Amino acid sequence: MNPILIAALVLTVLVAVVAFVRRRRYAHPRVAERGRPLSLHEILAYASRGAPEVHVTTVRDVLPGGFAAAMVPVRIDWQESNPDDPDGEYVLRDVNTGSNPYGGTTVLRSVRIPARSLEAVEYVVVPLDRFGHRGLIAHGMLRFVFRPERPGVLLGADGREVGPGARIPDLVLSWEAWRPPSVPFDVRKGMDPSAFRLTLRAYTGHQRFLEDALGKRGWYAYPLQLPGGEEGLAEVLRTSLVLGDGAGRRTLAALLDEAEEGWLRTGAGDRDAATAEREWQAIQAHLKDVRDPGDPRLVLAGGKNTYQSLLRSCATMAFYAINVAVVRLLERGVPAEGMRPAGATELPEVPDWMPRTAGESLGRLLWRTPFVLGYLLRHPHLIPTQ
Repeated sequence: MNPILIAALVLTVLVAVVAFVRRRRYAHPRVAERGRPLSLHEILAYASRGAPEVHVTTVRDVLPGGFAAAMVPVRIDWQESNPDDPDGEYVLRDVNTGSNPYGGTTVLRSVRIPARSLEAVEYVVVPLDRFGHRGLIAHGMLRFVFRPERPGVLLGADGREVGPGARIPDLVLSWEAWRPPSVPFDVRKGMDPSAFRLTLRAYTGHQRFLEDALGKRGWYAYPLQLPGGEEGLAEVLRTSLVLGDGAGRRTLAALLDEAEEGWLRTGAGDRDAATAEREWQAIQAHLKDVRDPGDPRLVLAGGKNTYQSLLRSCATMAFYAINVAVVRLLERGVPAEGMRPAGATELPEVPDWMPRTAGESLGRLLWRTPFVLGYLLRHPHLIPTQ
């Protein structure tokens, strides 16, 4: 790495550290004081394949544990999906298809997408600082572009395409820090993996682009070159969805277990205790139906379904999914033409010093900056723009 880039990184880290410290001191996320807990009926809508769409208030509605309902992870409806068939498809629940950033509402829909009919997969960088696509602070996500002759489609209550305007040309999968709606994202807080949960959110491409455009955030898209051509693109889609589905279900099931008593008391509405209990058990059974992918690299468990600003961030999770997909392709004997994974195919443990930076004073943060910089230089893939 040349000296100019190193100097730029040093300056960027110092600016970022000062910006982090100027924000309010670290506090563990908690339930929003004005949050509206969803009722059992509304939570069932999330879990039910019979609900074609779910409308939530972005900054108010919360799920058990106080986490934003609008940030619920994408789920694969395995009973309706057949990705291993020659013309296989995925049926996905809770895809963001119509949010209104100004109105403060989010619309989650069910969609059907082809498992293999992909024209391209892109790694998209969304800069969040003034340094643009070469800066340090950015969001990274994956965009899957379907072939024009076989796009994804929005589904109605009967599981069929809702109409000619229901075509989905692309899908964006974005790993994000799941938190209460009143808690803004903060890189410094995210250094502590107990601060945020990990959620894989799915958006139609035009919806995600609209939200970023309204926020004056540009897109820089980099097409991926993978072994096996279209088979490689399909493997990245599968790897990403299976990782997100499993992590999301485990997180939701754990939140339900933790919140059961209080939620039955506040969210039962006009249902009697026995009916509420049955509905709660039905929700738990659905969310705990986690499919074993037969590959431990596709399982985020044992604490690895929490967000961490460097090791389990938007960019590193996308990077991990790509690397695991490449290794799985190579293991199947797919011609690689010299291609190989660009990094490790396992998520590292979080070093003890990282969580401590979430609550340290300015002096200690500045003292630790060279160590952080050294870590980033040894692991450049942790920087979204790298």
